[in-house]
Amino acid sequence: MPNVAVCMEIPFIDGAEGACSWTVNGKSHLISHNKWVKIRPTMIMIESKYWSQIRLEWKKACRLAGQECNIALDSVDSTIKSLDNLLNQYFD
Repeated sequence: MPNVAVCMEIPFIDGAEGACSWTVNGKSHLISHNKWVKIRPTMIMIESKYWSQIRLEWKKACRLAGQECNIALDSVDSTIKSLDNLLNQYFD
């Protein structure tokens, strides 16, 4: 699995920012409003309910592929959890 950033928008009142987490190394970071405004239009976005459906299909396929595939899925799951934790810091 490639090490790529998965990002979500933080809808701050004074301007949206981005929160990203990397799929393999688990590092997370925030993207300032100015930079977020520039990169957001070029991003591919998907609703969380559809992302869940994709992950379920991946899990079904991984049952056939074996252990290496399961490690990649765990990486994606931990990335989403990392983003959730990062966002919770701002909304709790």
